Amino acid sequence: MEEVTVSHDELVFLIRQRQPEALTLLETLMQTKMIHYVRRLRAAHRKCLLDEHDLLSLAYQTLYLAIDSYQPDKVHFDAYFHVLLERELMHALRKFNQPHHHLLDYAVSLDEP
Repeated sequence: MEEVTVSHDELVFLIRQRQPEALTLLETLMQTKMIHYVRRLRAAHRKCLLDEHDLLSLAYQTLYLAIDSYQPDKVHFDAYFHVLLERELMHALRKFNQPHHHLLDYAVSLDEP
């Protein structure tokens, strides 16, 4: 059986046409990229106490944002998503690397014995 390849741009078009299989396929194709960037940026910003799961959740939100705001006449989807992903992850790392966020991470709970 022949394997059919579909471009990212075509998948975005199909997603906008309400094809749920296209969204699943695009998520699968982009998952490796998202995991790679999350791990690379988290390793570079060890002081930030966001965990990998939080950043990966943000990466998925960024994918959905990219699908909604993508304009195919300007750039390819992969490049557009790459820029948005890096921007959103860096913004979150900077935001949660502020000193007032660190205080909450070291706070003691009064509920614990």
